[in-house]
Amino acid sequence: ASLSTPGTFDEDTMDSQHYGGLSLFAVLPGPKPPPETFEELILTARSLNDRLQGELQDEQGSPLTPARIALLRARLGAGAGA
Repeated sequence: ASLSTPGTFDEDTMDSQHYGGLSLFAVLPGPKPPPETFEELILTARSLNDRLQGELQDEQGSPLTPARIALLRARLGAGAGA
């Protein structure tokens, strides 16, 4: 979702637009196992970041570092057994 109103994208003009931010999310549980969904989400975020020349941030607005990704991955794994 775009952080700017209306929150959607026009595919025809996407490459020429500027965005104040994007929010990526996944609904868990879903059709794929949560760890697989998480990895796809991270890959998608990195791909978009490269294409849009942005900055990856976590839900608090802090940099999405490899350490933060590992922590989120660990939390996801801990929740799988609950």
